[in-house]
Amino acid sequence: MPGPSTTLLFTDIEGSTRLATTLGKRFQGQLAEHHQVLRVAIEANQGTVDSIEGDSFFARFPSAASAVAAAAAGQRALSAVKWAGDPIRVRMGVHTAAPESDEYPEIARAARIMAAAHGGQVLLSDTTRAQVADLLPRGVRLHALGAYRLKDIAEPERLHQLELSGLPSAFPPLRALDVRRAHLPPEATAFFGRSEELAALDDLLGRRRLVTLTGPGGSGKTRLAIRTAAQVADRFADGAFFVSLAATTDRAKMTASIASAIGLPEDRNSSIAQVVLDWLEEREVLLLLDNLEQIKGVGDDVEGLLSAAPRLRVLSTSRAPLHVAGEQEFMVPPFQVPPAGADAPTLLASDAIALFVDRARLVRAQFAPSSDDLPVVAEIARRLDGLPLAIELAAARARLLPVSAIRDRLVHRLDTVAGGPTTAPERQQSLRVAIGWSHDLLDGPERAVFRRLATFVGGWTYEAAEAVASGPPSGPVEATLERLTEQSLVQALSISTEPRLDMLATIGEFASEQLDASGEAAEITARHGAFFRSLAQQARPHLDSPDAGAWFDRIEADLDNFRAAIHRADASGDIKTALVIAAALGPFWLQRNHSVEGQHLLVDLVNRALPDEGAEVAAAAASAGFNATWLGDYATGRTMAELSVRAFRTLGDRAGLAMALGIKGFSMIEVDPSAALGMLAEYLALASEIGDARLQGQALLATATAQAALGRLPEARTSLERSIEFARAANDWYFAMFSGLFLGRLKLLIGELEQGIADYRSVIETSRALDLRVGIAIALEYFGEVALWAGDDRRAVRLAATAARIKEELGGGIPPRIGGAVEPLIVGRERLAPNVFEAEIAAGQSMDTEAAIEEALSTPIPTSVPSP
Repeated sequence: MPGPSTTLLFTDIEGSTRLATTLGKRFQGQLAEHHQVLRVAIEANQGTVDSIEGDSFFARFPSAASAVAAAAAGQRALSAVKWAGDPIRVRMGVHTAAPESDEYPEIARAARIMAAAHGGQVLLSDTTRAQVADLLPRGVRLHALGAYRLKDIAEPERLHQLELSGLPSAFPPLRALDVRRAHLPPEATAFFGRSEELAALDDLLGRRRLVTLTGPGGSGKTRLAIRTAAQVADRFADGAFFVSLAATTDRAKMTASIASAIGLPEDRNSSIAQVVLDWLEEREVLLLLDNLEQIKGVGDDVEGLLSAAPRLRVLSTSRAPLHVAGEQEFMVPPFQVPPAGADAPTLLASDAIALFVDRARLVRAQFAPSSDDLPVVAEIARRLDGLPLAIELAAARARLLPVSAIRDRLVHRLDTVAGGPTTAPERQQSLRVAIGWSHDLLDGPERAVFRRLATFVGGWTYEAAEAVASGPPSGPVEATLERLTEQSLVQALSISTEPRLDMLATIGEFASEQLDASGEAAEITARHGAFFRSLAQQARPHLDSPDAGAWFDRIEADLDNFRAAIHRADASGDIKTALVIAAALGPFWLQRNHSVEGQHLLVDLVNRALPDEGAEVAAAAASAGFNATWLGDYATGRTMAELSVRAFRTLGDRAGLAMALGIKGFSMIEVDPSAALGMLAEYLALASEIGDARLQGQALLATATAQAALGRLPEARTSLERSIEFARAANDWYFAMFSGLFLGRLKLLIGELEQGIADYRSVIETSRALDLRVGIAIALEYFGEVALWAGDDRRAVRLAATAARIKEELGGGIPPRIGGAVEPLIVGRERLAPNVFEAEIAAGQSMDTEAAIEEALSTPIPTSVPSP
């Protein structure tokens, strides 16, 4: 069984070098007093000082609560000391390591958290926050700061600040990158060198609006661009966004990809391109457009963006310049490799050699090159022209081979390809040689699996590989995948609990060429589409059940594959397969915050599939209509529902018809609640005849909404209570949760204040746990109404502004008026002075969602509410 967790505390003095210089000999006395204060605070709270280096402490604690108590006690004691000269201010970082986790990464995370703080500030990791939230000492509270990228830590970390009564709680921005500003992919492996290139690009982006990193595949363009964007992101008020275009050759898809990366909502009255331009026009943004070389004419589109958005800057990667006016090309050089005969210090300082050693250690943890090995590694890097990807591929051979054998095999292989294609750049030939060498080590069956894997986008599971890549002449796929991983042609991913694998983009291009040349590309693509159609259909029943979260995670991990399957099927004329997949993912699009993309796909596919009214169109129209109602787009909801009702009547599908009637009825409430109630009565009757508890629960929720709109509150409460009973019987947690929210409001209106607020709390806590942003947004607005009732108009506006921001990112949301609630933004504008109102709007729009939830939960309970 796992052992107990350990909580780690790192501290150091801010500006210690400056203090030592200013105080001279007196600093040693100050430092000794600092040491004594911290040691007492640590040991008094069950801590053990692990090490002291200069002015830095590293301590361990048996619990998160004891570590936080020590940090609080230490800061209070330090603030009470009468220091000579400037006061000593200590920054602290606290992180709780999971039981049986590898120690070094956890220690490194704690140190990085401390390094992000300022003097007098205590930062906690999210794991520590979770353990200590209900155990805080008196006078101590937590403040959520949001998610940040820490140096050399791949995944973002949610950080929290201890606020100590009587001590300062306002600090400058953290010394870490706020992921709300830097929307960049994490770095899965260590980044080496490139200091001169980073400095040059930093300067260029200060003077040029378009900088294009050029060079052959494998030269490190993308890694360098991401690191550059992270380095300069804090200059851009509205953020830096990464847009991957490696999977498309269609110019029209670029603006859609930009919209998706930014999270822009769809506008029924404007094209995606116009939505993007309108958003960029008034904002200061850095767009990182990755892999543009395969999109013909893309330079014109980039030029159009820059022309329309005067504060936009673009950092692009391409194998060739875009040939746009004002473009600054930056050729990404290979790593410089020390010359033959270089001494040991020169070799050890080489980034190329450091890269080889690091990647070799990934496959053989004990790899440690001797002094005789270093010149051999340098020769390998020279023969590969210093190309980072080629060096990484060669380093993977260290799993089984000494470096001398790697060199000898590589030298022989290079000699045999002297007559390769002369049109390819020399460096590109070197990369092809490195990949080709690994490919040539495979036998025939292994090569078959390798090329077939090229059809996946964004990785795959073992199950998917078996379905798509098996069959003659390949052997057992699982064993082959292990062999491909050993050859570094495939890499394991750690983004999911289920084992996943993927290829680097350049290796994937090589595999695609092999697949195209094999003559089996059409068959393998068809297998890929069939697998993901089947997986979507298998997932659909679970997306309305308690295990929906696990299935959402699985879909998210394969989202690029689902997208590819939809687009490939559509492009090949198989629009029904595209409809089936897009419709089956309906709840995922909505509940996992991909509603803009999902609605665009569904509505476009349905419109192009007409006048066909088969089962595929009926289901897709119903899915689009359902999601439209939850996004507040009732016109689209009615249009899609009418198509679906007609199709399901023709098909004789009573369950489908019931669902479609419910969508149409709900989307009618805003314009004619009486007519809506009639449609919903037919919906409920059909659901009852079929005996479907889930549909009956949903029908009663919609019925209650219409009844409330007509002022029939007692009937609405009865309908809601029955709705919750049916939803729970069907394990339909999603509708049970929203029925509970609506019921909570009715309780508030009749004076059951504590019970109503408890229902609100349950909804927002559940939505937070499930990362259900549509639920968070709706609950924030309902809490905003509570704040209005309590006389806290400023809080109401802040909460509603955060909700509005979330809805904008999602593409819409049910407006409060549908549930009879007031609009906090409308009331706030009437009650508050214009400057106060605008200030609260700005605060709410920039507030971290976690902080907004905490503010909602702390909303005062009103003494009374207005009569309905």
